[in-house]
Amino acid sequence: MDIGDLRQFSEQKFSLTSSIISGIKEYRKRPQIPLATVVNCVVQMVALGQRSLLELDQYARSPAVKAWHGVKRRMVVSDSSLERILGKVALAEARAVLHKCVQVVNAEDALSVELSLGRSIRIGVVDGSDFGGFPGCVFAVAGMVATPVDIQIHTKGKELRASRRLLSRISCSFDERFVDIVVGDGLYMTKDHIMQCKEELGCEALIKTTEKNLSLIQDAEQLFAMAGDGTEGIEEASGLDSERGIKYKVMAVGGLQWGNLPYRFKVARVQEEKLKPKPGQDKYEMFWVITTDQSLSGPQMRQLGHMRWQVENNVFKRLNELVGSKRGWIRNAQAKAVLLVLWLIGLLMFGYYLLRRGLAKIRQTYGAVKQTWRFVTRVLASSIERMYLAKG
Repeated sequence: MDIGDLRQFSEQKFSLTSSIISGIKEYRKRPQIPLATVVNCVVQMVALGQRSLLELDQYARSPAVKAWHGVKRRMVVSDSSLERILGKVALAEARAVLHKCVQVVNAEDALSVELSLGRSIRIGVVDGSDFGGFPGCVFAVAGMVATPVDIQIHTKGKELRASRRLLSRISCSFDERFVDIVVGDGLYMTKDHIMQCKEELGCEALIKTTEKNLSLIQDAEQLFAMAGDGTEGIEEASGLDSERGIKYKVMAVGGLQWGNLPYRFKVARVQEEKLKPKPGQDKYEMFWVITTDQSLSGPQMRQLGHMRWQVENNVFKRLNELVGSKRGWIRNAQAKAVLLVLWLIGLLMFGYYLLRRGLAKIRQTYGAVKQTWRFVTRVLASSIERMYLAKG
């Protein structure tokens, strides 16, 4: 495995350095550094594990990296130049590049997952996080590889408003029913969000919450209390989640109404017991899952409720580990927004490369070594120097 293999894969699958990147317009009159070089440097930060623009700047001053980028200047691009250039890039054009990359993955049918009982489904997840002083709302698909689709930066406390803009953009950029269901946390238990999923996106909504005082949950709990009296329509199931090391019990009931919404809801109460809790971790957890999809079983609702962590673990945490996305070293909001979109492109492409080709190559070369993304970034970074020396 080397960086050349990743570049070849990216060109074959995503046309990264040609047709797709040409969608980001050059605004400078006489640029000394081609915009394509700037974009590629930032996108490759993910695969190279560079946690700041300064680290990119320092790394890119070596003869090997300059040769890799085809640059004869004393540096590829400085950190200050990067921030200045990115601050002028049109965010909408960068988003369009991300959307085109997602469409490539979508065309290869890599966005579906199998639920229990063999049901195939496309799961969108909407969630928020802080990116170094810039709150942002992200939409991703929990497919064969976690696929970030878009991000909306917002002011503190405005996640729901940002999510509405985000999901409206998704509905305009992708076909109806791009996803079958949108998963969110308790913040998204609002009529506006549910209606947007059903009417604008043409999909179902699913909410995982611990808020037991919701009227919908109280209605369900009254029915659960009568389950032993032969009440019809109450679903009960229990099982073992070996992947998470959890025993669980689920009770579910459908056909419920909430407010004046013209949809029926299904509610599941989930009780979980960790078989080997970590020190300081609660052994027991209870939460509720609410959905507009009446066809889902209780265990499937539980499984989907946990899918929200796909964004937290495989986008937010992973991106921060690789490029320091949660660090506050960028103060320019426009530059940070463009950076985040380009990093998401890098994360999508890197993840898809590992899924389709990279991890198999790592196993061939390194055997049974633990295959962390951080380890792969070190392999790729060192390969640039090896390729340079091999050329003499």
